[in-house]
Amino acid sequence: QSCVTMADDAYKQELCGFILKSKSPTCGMERVRVYQDGKSMFEKKGTGLFTDALRKHYPYLPIEEESRLGDAWLRENFLMQVFAYEDFHNFMRSKPKMKDLVAFHTSYKYLVYAKSAVAYKLLGNIVANRNNKEISLLLQEYRKIFLETIALRGNISKTSNVLYHIYGYFKKIINTEEKEHLLTAIEEFKEETIPLIAVIKLLNLYVKRFDMQYLKKQKFLNPYPPKLALRSNVKAYK
Repeated sequence: QSCVTMADDAYKQELCGFILKSKSPTCGMERVRVYQDGKSMFEKKGTGLFTDALRKHYPYLPIEEESRLGDAWLRENFLMQVFAYEDFHNFMRSKPKMKDLVAFHTSYKYLVYAKSAVAYKLLGNIVANRNNKEISLLLQEYRKIFLETIALRGNISKTSNVLYHIYGYFKKIINTEEKEHLLTAIEEFKEETIPLIAVIKLLNLYVKRFDMQYLKKQKFLNPYPPKLALRSNVKAYK
């Protein structure tokens, strides 16, 4: 009961993410030894009590173990999720109308697509609102799929696919040398030779040069403060 109360207290603070102590009987996310009453030997490995309560009550809250954040891939995915989670909750607090949902969905097009093309299509169908549902129902449906999707971990293959999509905006307006340079950078990212930020910097350079308003609003290109430098590590994507 105390763990449930603690989870409630934590959520009331409107947190956008939670970092937990590794292997703690209370906070561990996995591999926590579970004992039965009166027995000295553990019977299985599970989740810490507080973590279990947190997940059951608030399944979409971004959580991660502190020891796992040393992994560049897990760290980048976790913090991207945290910032997207915060962005969505700020959006919901603004009492959005239909046009606001369309704008929000548009801004997350490539970030969501980099997580799951299927989820992007599902979210697009919700926003299309072919059955003329009330905005409150649409937001409820959108919330579930969006928050589930941002919790998915990105990978090199899906991210490269998005990079090629964005390259498509420039292929007819940049010169041959620039095209070759950009395509080479994407290939080197796929081969884990250079980090994602090297490609993103090139894309943002062209976005600024050609004043691409649509791309300027894409969260994929700027999902969190640049100073975090999460995409500067080659190992941030697998």
